Amino acid sequence: LKGGFRWFYLCAVGIGAGSIAVCIAFLLKCVNRLKVDTQEAMFEAGHGLLARYLAWIGTCLLLSAVAGALVCYVEPLAAGSGIPEIKCILNGIDLPNVLLLRTLVCKACGIICSVGAGLPCGKEGPMIHSGAIVAAQATRARAGPLVGAYQVNTESRDFVAAGAAAGVAAAFGAPIGGVLFAVEEGASHMNPTILVRTFVCAAMAALTVRFFAGPMDGTAPWGTLGTDVPVEFGRFDVRRYKFLELPIFALMGVCGGLFGALFNGI
Repeated sequence: LKGGFRWFYLCAVGIGAGSIAVCIAFLLKCVNRLKVDTQEAMFEAGHGLLARYLAWIGTCLLLSAVAGALVCYVEPLAAGSGIPEIKCILNGIDLPNVLLLRTLVCKACGIICSVGAGLPCGKEGPMIHSGAIVAAQATRARAGPLVGAYQVNTESRDFVAAGAAAGVAAAFGAPIGGVLFAVEEGASHMNPTILVRTFVCAAMAALTVRFFAGPMDGTAPWGTLGTDVPVEFGRFDVRRYKFLELPIFALMGVCGGLFGALFNGI
């Protein structure tokens, strides 16, 4: 019975992480739309370029101030991507307040304001932290009618790893990439059982995001999946390539590995 509730919680964590990604994307779209509509309204009202420029800068400063206030006065651990903190948690380091619901609220609101203000940041890293927080909150819930909760260290660690993978899947629409992140960058302990659980959680997150992506973008009706659904970074118009281009792809991979090793070494 406990195993069945474990799968239920894993699916719920994936859906929760995907729902957070959908909400962030929707609110961020609303913020950007509001900024553009304000500029258009000022232009139609006859305001000059300087007034419109000051309004744009003022809006960005206000959004930045809100994001800064959240991480300075509400929850400082919501600052940054949150990936180093999650890696510490998964490797046995106890960091208070990293996986609190308050941190999740500050993280989500902060990233909406930061990206909406035009700051050089993205929502992909914070989604990993958000997914891990959703998983951590699930471990504090009671397993249905069972007395024991998923609060022991091993269960909690595995759920947080699955939540981090779900965050990657929700941000990039890549459940396998989320699992690889959990294996390579996150959890120190991994076995085939945890691997399958992590994949299920990440797949549910990606499915949730793709289910809402089409209707939110206005390009596909509800329930549409597949290639008609828009992806985060767009699609290639041409997917074919020639045999002679394979060495170029290999060279790009080698250069990426060497530059990455150099960066880590420095």
